[in-house]
Amino acid sequence: MPENSTTSRVLRLLSLLQTRRSWPGGELARRVGVSPRTIRRDIDRLRELGYRIEAERGSIGGYRLEAGSDLPPLLFTDDEAVALALGLRAGAADGAVRGMAELTVSVLAKLEQVLPSAVRSRVRATQAAIVAPGPVHSDDAADPETFATLALACRDSEVIRFDYAAADGAQTARRVESVALVPIGRRWYLLAWDSARDDWRTFRLDRITRPTRTHLIVERRAVPSADAASYVAERFATSAVPRLSATVRIDAPHDEVEGYLGAYTNGLTPDGPEHTRWRISDDRVEILMGALTWLIWPFTVIEGAELQRFVGEFGERLRSDPPAS
Repeated sequence: MPENSTTSRVLRLLSLLQTRRSWPGGELARRVGVSPRTIRRDIDRLRELGYRIEAERGSIGGYRLEAGSDLPPLLFTDDEAVALALGLRAGAADGAVRGMAELTVSVLAKLEQVLPSAVRSRVRATQAAIVAPGPVHSDDAADPETFATLALACRDSEVIRFDYAAADGAQTARRVESVALVPIGRRWYLLAWDSARDDWRTFRLDRITRPTRTHLIVERRAVPSADAASYVAERFATSAVPRLSATVRIDAPHDEVEGYLGAYTNGLTPDGPEHTRWRISDDRVEILMGALTWLIWPFTVIEGAELQRFVGEFGERLRSDPPAS
């Protein structure tokens, strides 16, 4: 049999072993389309590659893919495995790809079959601790080891210690009861009960350093809202004020602009029969500029000096000649 056919068959066998806890030898042979003797040889090939496959005794016999002491030849690091689980869950949640939710279940099941127990625990903690999975595009990325440590603490309702940098750069040592990891906007936050301050607190993950588990498990406190995600969102709605805001005059009627923007119509108001005003705000001028690129009509930034300058500079770059090669 040609080598490429053998390789394809072994990969097919590995795929089957990853989808179910245990397979009878005869069933594997039928699924792959070879004899039981060939299955035994292919199992030996997979073992040589580092996969731990146990042979089960009994009247029908069978094989089981065990979690290894090391990650298999996919060559994922521990942090990559956790990041993969997080990315799969987030990708399924945003609904951007048809059928992604079903594929995610299959891929995560295969992943967990071959992970060492410590890494598998981190992956499950990641899934359990994310209370509002969804698209999060963070410019201030959290360290994956920090993320995994906090996820485990949230899952177990464990007290955890860490150093925290405030917005002004001041460093404090915190000791809190972990509750949940919540994505808001482009960042991840830890919701926790701070007993020293006798109040709920949210902490940006990218500002947390040296998280240390205490292994002190406490009774989980009831969040004063429907759930952790709702509570954090409510707190941001009342306390967070974007640094930048601007008003744009769009050369199109209000109804037409509203129909085009769909869900992004906050801040739209009519400006006569042929124009619309759009009030936009964010922490970064690049995000405001990105919102303007959606528009299909001419527009003028009539308020917001920083956005006006950025739009002008962006236009100059578009009009400039390309650099000589």
